[in-house]
Amino acid sequence: MTKAVCLLSGGMDSAVAFALALQENDEVVAVSALYGQKHARELEHAIKIVSHYRGLGASNIGHQVVELPQIFGGAGSTLIDPELKQPHMTYKEIAESEGPSPTVVPFRNANLLSIATTIAIREGATLVYAGMHAEDARNWAYPSL
Repeated sequence: MTKAVCLLSGGMDSAVAFALALQENDEVVAVSALYGQKHARELEHAIKIVSHYRGLGASNIGHQVVELPQIFGGAGSTLIDPELKQPHMTYKEIAESEGPSPTVVPFRNANLLSIATTIAIREGATLVYAGMHAEDARNWAYPSL
């Protein structure tokens, strides 16, 4: 029996990773995070995705929501800082511009992967899935640092 943990933000990339995790494992624990983001839409969509698969008969799904301490505040991200407005840019515009996107939350993905790995160890899971892709690094739009 294989068990996996999957970071599930509610976005398209993590939804695909979650679908693959369900296809490839006997049991999957979805992990969603509240990290100080301005909108709750991410978590709402993650819950809907888990509910969708449960509605299709998948009884092998767990879902944990982790609330992180406010470690990202003050880093200048428009996703976190209440004083900064969200840019109205397409993903393509962000990826084609030079330098980091104003929506970058520094080292967020590394923190989330660490949390998912810790949960995997605790849950006895052998795999961690995450929906990150190479295009995020294009022109340093979403640096991995």
